[in-house]
Amino acid sequence: MIFMGFKKYLKPLLLFLIYEIFWFSVASVIRSFFPATFAFSLSPFIPTESIIIELLMIFTIIIPFGGLLGYIMGGYILAPFFLYIHKKVFGSKFVYAIQEKPEVRSINIFYKSFFPILLSINITFMMLSPEVMQVILSSEFLSIITSLSIESIQKIVSLFILLPISFTITMFLFSSIWFLKNSGILYSNEKKVESISEPFVIRSVGGWFHTLLKGYAGIGVLITYFLVIIDLIRSFLITINTIFLVISLLLWFLVLIMLLLATIPSLILNEIIRIKSGNYVRRFGERLGIKERVRVQFNMAFEYENKTEKDNLN
Repeated sequence: MIFMGFKKYLKPLLLFLIYEIFWFSVASVIRSFFPATFAFSLSPFIPTESIIIELLMIFTIIIPFGGLLGYIMGGYILAPFFLYIHKKVFGSKFVYAIQEKPEVRSINIFYKSFFPILLSINITFMMLSPEVMQVILSSEFLSIITSLSIESIQKIVSLFILLPISFTITMFLFSSIWFLKNSGILYSNEKKVESISEPFVIRSVGGWFHTLLKGYAGIGVLITYFLVIIDLIRSFLITINTIFLVISLLLWFLVLIMLLLATIPSLILNEIIRIKSGNYVRRFGERLGIKERVRVQFNMAFEYENKTEKDNLN
């Protein structure tokens, strides 16, 4: 039993180890080939004198830690608040109950991480402005980039510096959804549609807020992401060596993929405290009158098979 319990964490842990090794390897390769090129400060908020070390700290330490911090704060603060809002707004129209769920056997990283990462990128783009770049970038870095007349590099590096902030905000928001889903609290529109020709629907409260947040992390984020890449290519072709362009593009594409793995510590913690976090939200639900337990079964396949058998007999 202990081994089976640990088995579901083994793959995520290995993937996160790959994530850490990847960034250390990239930093080592760049420092080996260009030992003096990047020997200047990137941001006044990170206490080093090497842009490579600062970026390494951002991706290997600051982003994962920020995700954990956002997860803990968001889950315990926002989940009860969101449940209260949903119950107060829709409580007179819906019926609420609690579904008991068995323990999961695996952690689906892509399913849970895809939209949080898109939302994180979206928030980062929203925060980016010339005024913000002047604050978060060091004067040394700005003087070097200004001399090269490459504004797109300022934007991209600024995005990297802002990612820990947007990532923390995103995990703060999405952890509340995971807490709500862990609680198993469902709602049904049975009362609302009993006298009208609308279908009977059962959804989770966490799923409702998940759909709401996904609207801010749609395809438009990916379009903006690739427009930034196009801007980068144009600038590099004019002023910078092709080798730097290739390296930057590879890193830029890999950042999106690797950020999915940056959520792993938060996902592991979510699974470790799944029962405790679910009970935490349920206690607030009880204060709102959500006490009934329900067992939901989907029997469409069986009904279809029975109908087919009757038709064949006739």
